Amino acid sequence: YADCRDSSDENAIICRDYPCPEYTFRCLYGGCVYQEVVCDGVKDCVDGADEDLNICATVNCKGEKCSEYKCRENEFGCKTRKQCLPKSKVCDGIRHCVDASDEIAEMCTA
Repeated sequence: YADCRDSSDENAIICRDYPCPEYTFRCLYGGCVYQEVVCDGVKDCVDGADEDLNICATVNCKGEKCSEYKCRENEFGCKTRKQCLPKSKVCDGIRHCVDASDEIAEMCTA
């Protein structure tokens, strides 16, 4: 959340090296928001990364619509909520999956 009027406490320079707690989603600029707010229709990340259409289409699908979202060969499938990421984003130090399964220590240290 921007605490300063000019949002200077929420920018890429300050936030890029800030470690996010495991229970949060890392915005593209580096800030952290709670997992529960990802794809809830409100842009909680200053850069809007928590409401990215590619992520939210798979996260918010219901019933048979979810079967439309299958990960391709060059994509990683998050453990919960049919979310697909480019394999290049797995183990990159940034949690892209809502459940953070793209940054599991056992997988990333192997």
